[in-house]
Amino acid sequence: MITSSKNTSTSVFISLLVIAAAAAVVFVFPDRFSPKIAPPPLSPSALQPFSPSAPNVLLADEAGAWLQVASGSRPLKWPEDVKLLGAALSTFRGHDVKTGEDAYLESGFILATSSVGFRSPDGRRSIHPTPSAPDGTSAILIRYGGDTSNVILREENGRGIRDAQAVGWWDNETVAVVGIKNSVRTAFAVGIAGGVRVVASLPETATRIEIHDGGLWYVTLTPGEGLESEPAPPSELHRLMVEGKDSTLMVSPVTVISRYVVVGGNLVATQNEKGKIYYSSSTEGVVAEGVLLDATADGKLLIRNGEKLSFGDPRAGGMTSWQVSLEKRVAVFILKSAVVDEKP
Repeated sequence: MITSSKNTSTSVFISLLVIAAAAAVVFVFPDRFSPKIAPPPLSPSALQPFSPSAPNVLLADEAGAWLQVASGSRPLKWPEDVKLLGAALSTFRGHDVKTGEDAYLESGFILATSSVGFRSPDGRRSIHPTPSAPDGTSAILIRYGGDTSNVILREENGRGIRDAQAVGWWDNETVAVVGIKNSVRTAFAVGIAGGVRVVASLPETATRIEIHDGGLWYVTLTPGEGLESEPAPPSELHRLMVEGKDSTLMVSPVTVISRYVVVGGNLVATQNEKGKIYYSSSTEGVVAEGVLLDATADGKLLIRNGEKLSFGDPRAGGMTSWQVSLEKRVAVFILKSAVVDEKP
């Protein structure tokens, strides 16, 4: 069949009009014809208010900090967002995501360096390691604002304490120190003015020594058979008070207690050497796996698995997770009582 050139030109012109019209529709209504683009980070007004039952954490590195709640995240602004902490900046304590060690914030929401030392409960002082005296007697450095003082660790009889290590604060004016007295590992109470008092001797197998709410907590292990053998069960969790009273709070006959979390003076959860996590007040068995970092009084757990952080109550299926890089130092802080974006 033969078609005239005029008809052909007309057909081509009509086809071009159809294509142009379709392109115009796509240009005006792009969302109907293309995949949806991921939304930008949430603005402060888009964040849901703080809820005691929802995940609310603060993440920080050496460049700054950002708020992470169930509905999204945003950078924190200094000093407007100090109110979100629910506590004074100097007393706000979190944990290094990779090591689990205590972490603190400095002005500007900058993550404090790892050498910041242990802060007193009121945040006014901090303790730091310092070289021993010439005769080998241990010492600690106490920093108060811009002032520092070296405290040589000697008993009233002048006998020096050796191999001493500060582990925290009994109270705002008394440092908890573990050292050697007459070849026996011992816990001491050291006043900020320099007085030293023996609290109690500690077992040689005591490890994971930490101060929580005025008590010195530690785990006892069963040494392995060889020098390079891993510790073995049974293991026990103890709490020593500054008055010298030592209580056994948990006995684990078949596992090694490798981590534990204390909130408000009460044990919330423990982790064994295989990364299995248990609640201390129940017989539910393993409730989660990973590295136990922190918890809340009502049983929400903060756990790390590789580069994933999870926070919530695993018994209620309420764990919320976020990715976090371990290539640089990052710390995580639970917002236990706060106001998010001025909404209660």
